Amino acid sequence: MRQADTIGRLAGDEFIVLCEDLPAEHDAVDIAGRLIASLSNPILMHCPTAAGREVSVGAGVGISFAHAGRTSSPGPTSCSAMPT
Repeated sequence: MRQADTIGRLAGDEFIVLCEDLPAEHDAVDIAGRLIASLSNPILMHCPTAAGREVSVGAGVGISFAHAGRTSSPGPTSCSAMPT
């Protein structure tokens, strides 16, 4: 994540990351890959009922591009990044 990026929670397990002014579209795929890798690291639990247990989570990421200066378009360019 970059200092200028915005992260928001949409619902229970749905989040959005807004990355403005990326130099190239493949940079969004790189960011998504790093997010997926970070989320896949095991988490050591500290709560009383699961103390000492490690849990893992997974994530799917959708990427959508909006291009500045376009007033009409058939829709955003989209792709997805999935865990490898």
